[in-house]
Amino acid sequence: MVSYHNLFVSPHIDDAFLSLGGTLAKNSSKRQKVVNVFAVTDFAPRGGCPKGDSDCVSRLRKREELANCNLIGADVDFLPFPDAPMRGYKRVVDESPRLDLERDLIRQIKEEIRNRLLDSEQVFLPLAIGRHVDHVLTCRIGLEIGIEEQCLHKTYFYEDQPYSTTKPRLYSLIDLSKGGARLEPSLISFPWRKKWNLCVTYQSQFSNKVYRKILRYSKGIKVLGAFYERIWQVKSEEYVRRLLQNQDSPGASIDFRYQA
Repeated sequence: MVSYHNLFVSPHIDDAFLSLGGTLAKNSSKRQKVVNVFAVTDFAPRGGCPKGDSDCVSRLRKREELANCNLIGADVDFLPFPDAPMRGYKRVVDESPRLDLERDLIRQIKEEIRNRLLDSEQVFLPLAIGRHVDHVLTCRIGLEIGIEEQCLHKTYFYEDQPYSTTKPRLYSLIDLSKGGARLEPSLISFPWRKKWNLCVTYQSQFSNKVYRKILRYSKGIKVLGAFYERIWQVKSEEYVRRLLQNQDSPGASIDFRYQA
């Protein structure tokens, strides 16, 4: 298996680029890969595919993702797992994962991404802001692998976009060191135009208004600063162990921001 400098684990097609497109573009000279976990979908509100046609939608969205990966020279994987609505979830956001019912699915995903994580120098996972069930599952699986393989030291969490834009003041100012989580932030500056060019590729999903919000959020992370993406790193392995033991409310517990 090829070793990568950066591995971006994306719950859906577009999540990695919307959240860390600036980082991906800035590191285009390095070996990078994007792994899309739930790459089978029938959701493309602006794509023109017949309603419920997952083959048409999945092909369309893969083309968008491939276009961005080609722009920055990154490799990409599309895993064959259906997204939450196709698995019977109704609300999707703020709905807790069905850990018992989806045990086999979780095992398969872990098998798919474990070696990819181990063979990469740095790994980027969603923080699960917004608590979309697929983001929560992706975050949780990454944490489990990090504990099992003792590789949390190279694992970082990105702020899920466009979810962060819904409460920009909260997500810009809240202190994630509270509640024992001990997540420490790092800022990555990036040229805004390069990220803009990557965001607007996803015309099947949002209007350009949403992408402008993402850039405004990036501009507002640091007062009188440039454009930034913020990543977080866990400094307490014991906290992660306690987090993963919480079976009663896994959706709420994974979002570190709600642990203050």
